[in-house]
Amino acid sequence: MDVTTSLTSQYKDELERLCCLDGMHVIPLSYSCERRSEYIQDGEACVKAFLHCCKEIEAHREEGKEQSLILARSEEDDSSYTDEITTRTQFPESWLWTDVNLPVNCPVDEPSCKTTSLEKTFPLQDSITTWLFTGISLSENHGICVSAPLEVIVRKDFFVDLQLPYSAVRGEQLEIKAILHNYSPDLITVRVDLIEVEHVCSSASKRRRYRQELNVAPDSTRSVPFIIIPMKEGELPIVVKAAVKDSSLNDGISKILRVVPAGVLVKASHIITLEPNKRGGTERKILNSGISLTEIVPNTPKSTQISVTGREELSTMLETAISGNMMGSLISQPFGCGEQNMITMTLPVIATMYLDKTNQWEDVGFQRRADGLRHIKTGYQNELAFRKSDGSFAVHPNVQSSTWLTAYVVKVFAMASNLVPIESSVICDAIRFLISQTQNSDGSFREIGRVYSSGMNGDVQGKDADASMTAFCLIALQEARSTCHSTVSIQHTGKYLRGKIYTLEATAYALLALVKAELFTEAAPVVRWFTTQQKDGGGYGSTQATIIVYQAVAEYWANSKEPEYDISVDILLPGRSGEYYKSGHSGDSQRVWRSNSKNGVAVLRSAEGEGQAAARSLSMSVQLIEEKTDEVERVYKLRIDVLFKNKNSDATMSILDIGLLTGFTVNTRDLDLLSKGRARIISKYEMNTFLSERGSLIIYLNKVSHRQPEEISFRIHQRLKVGVMQPAAVSVYEYYDQTPCVKFYHPKRKAGELLQLCRNEECTCAEENCSMQKKEKISDDDRIAMTCVTSSNAKTDFVYKVQVDDFYEDLSTDVYTMSILESIKEGSYDVGPQGKQRVFLGFPNCRKSIGLVKGKTYLIMGLSTDIYKDEKNQMYQYVLGERTWIEYWPTVAECQTDEYRPTCLGMEDMVAQYRLFGCLNK
Repeated sequence: MDVTTSLTSQYKDELERLCCLDGMHVIPLSYSCERRSEYIQDGEACVKAFLHCCKEIEAHREEGKEQSLILARSEEDDSSYTDEITTRTQFPESWLWTDVNLPVNCPVDEPSCKTTSLEKTFPLQDSITTWLFTGISLSENHGICVSAPLEVIVRKDFFVDLQLPYSAVRGEQLEIKAILHNYSPDLITVRVDLIEVEHVCSSASKRRRYRQELNVAPDSTRSVPFIIIPMKEGELPIVVKAAVKDSSLNDGISKILRVVPAGVLVKASHIITLEPNKRGGTERKILNSGISLTEIVPNTPKSTQISVTGREELSTMLETAISGNMMGSLISQPFGCGEQNMITMTLPVIATMYLDKTNQWEDVGFQRRADGLRHIKTGYQNELAFRKSDGSFAVHPNVQSSTWLTAYVVKVFAMASNLVPIESSVICDAIRFLISQTQNSDGSFREIGRVYSSGMNGDVQGKDADASMTAFCLIALQEARSTCHSTVSIQHTGKYLRGKIYTLEATAYALLALVKAELFTEAAPVVRWFTTQQKDGGGYGSTQATIIVYQAVAEYWANSKEPEYDISVDILLPGRSGEYYKSGHSGDSQRVWRSNSKNGVAVLRSAEGEGQAAARSLSMSVQLIEEKTDEVERVYKLRIDVLFKNKNSDATMSILDIGLLTGFTVNTRDLDLLSKGRARIISKYEMNTFLSERGSLIIYLNKVSHRQPEEISFRIHQRLKVGVMQPAAVSVYEYYDQTPCVKFYHPKRKAGELLQLCRNEECTCAEENCSMQKKEKISDDDRIAMTCVTSSNAKTDFVYKVQVDDFYEDLSTDVYTMSILESIKEGSYDVGPQGKQRVFLGFPNCRKSIGLVKGKTYLIMGLSTDIYKDEKNQMYQYVLGERTWIEYWPTVAECQTDEYRPTCLGMEDMVAQYRLFGCLNK
């Protein structure tokens, strides 16, 4: 009988046998049996069986029994070449604001015409999108006429989109993605080029372009990641071109990356209320910035923003959200798991209900209401996938139901039932579940599961969580009262609460009560108080608080009868003598006015909210450990350690988004071991999912500990050799707070960094392979030819005989100080270097291949692109790059020996030839 059968036969209970088997599984982590057992959720008996079998099998393996896991896969890759490609650069959100005068008289060939017309040709912009053209005519006889929109679809069978962050920090390494769209019915092979751009360090630097080739399935998309470092502040173009093999299909795109200086952006916000009617008809206020001049980094941009809002109800949240600038727009399609779907479904419910009650659809477009209703229906249908047979809801179908999520579904569905058809049984079954399964005998409600989104439920899991949970369930029951009868439970719960309140939510319900009683005078100060409590962007800190506050405010504006008013605001900016900005507001217009001043130091904002939510952070380390190398493949273990940097609690559901190195595949058997069994380390893993734009391995973690790092390790296999391999990015973030922690990895580079040469805190891009000292037998013709190499992307600019005087390490750079003994060919920039010292820069990982020795002399030939000027010290420095020629120059004594004499004669011939003939192909 083998050891596995022997151990499992000791357990009669089926669950315990399974737990024992899980304990004997080999997983690619360094966890002890005790650490693995912490992930078991099937009771103490399962833990004991797991630990017993795990320890026994470990002891048995130490005696010599091991298992190995091998996964073999292959990918096809072809090469192709493209012609010159036109690059798209213009992507306006709207355009063609133009006036035309229609002819007054009829054409000569149609003297009795009833209408006249005018034809004009306008080239479409570069966006791949659908344009809506609307014509508005003004006539003295017929007044205003608005045409039905003309829909024009702009598309290509193949095109490229480029995903860039809104901004990047100078010197910060980041990942960008080119998204390839194939609308043809055929599988295509695409060559994608990242084009070299000045002040952007990438794998394209000094090569003109960096190329990848890949297949794209019919009617699908695929992402291609690129790693870059912006080296200068300002607006830098990022250019990607792609062409389909054996086809005329191609596309190019250029977008601007906004690069900001390093440091911390500081904002000082001020909210004021202007009430000139209470101050004799005119009110003047002076606002000063709260930012000290001593705290501003010199030569960095400063901005002053002033917003003047008319009536309170058109707050920042609706103004920016409906226009699509916040939360992906309020009216957006719901998606994701049971919790995320409800978060995104809440947004169109809030917006549609609010705009219905306040009659403001005209301000955002009447057609958006149809979009909102369609997305509400989508959210409703999506959420039914997370509904269980007892009527409850969970974040995933195989996860324990949540009291809070079920109550939240009841509340939102009850609100949405006034907008779209919602089956009453869905709401009522959820209520029956809450009452029968989660309500205590004293009327309170308890959480039987967990809420993974800590930013979703406000204070329900904070202080007095039992009262918060009970209050929220009571609110949900009350919302659904017209659909389902739950009066007894409501009365029972009300006795338990006895008036416990929670700031924003409680105030919102108080406002609803005031509106119901038609006490609008008392309600008005509450509405204005909510304006001062908004977070950055217009929200109120949690999904729960936001929906309740806007529901209350919408009811107020739908029922109150505030008088109309007219107000004019004049603004004088500092440093702009006599220059005023004027803004007029009325109770009907509800316009928001903004001005930006990049010269002002003060940061002023009016009626737009203040503060930001505290950012929680995850810490991560990434290691790539080589395990196997042979002629067939290389195998590495990718180890990722993640820790939640919080003193009190673990992180909720988190995502690892792991980019893969080109030519590498994942060992899925390793991942299966981590995601299956009773002591599973990860919840699940996916390839090619929405979260990674089809470019990464996605790993879901139910939690991330704040006490000790979570380890995730698995093997990756190199199937294809790549000439220039980019680093790959690994990011981790909470599912509902997608502020990522990003690290990079690479088989040959520490921390997966792109290569930079840095000295005196100034860095230049040096993303290239190592130079190799010429130690083999060198052809004299090759040496002579190198002095005059000229091509489209390379030209030999200097030829020196040098002596190495000094060497030291500086940051990520090797620094060589050399004396120019003889300037055989003087460079275009560095004039008169002979007899002087110059600095040469190399990579630490190239030190061995360069092989420079202090006190020795060398022949060095290089390109003009390898010469940089150190502005601080006003001297030139040279990069020892992959195309630099480095060859040992023997001493006079060595030249007399048989070993070195041919080399010396060849070098003398090279010098004589250049000085006599120069370069004939200049």
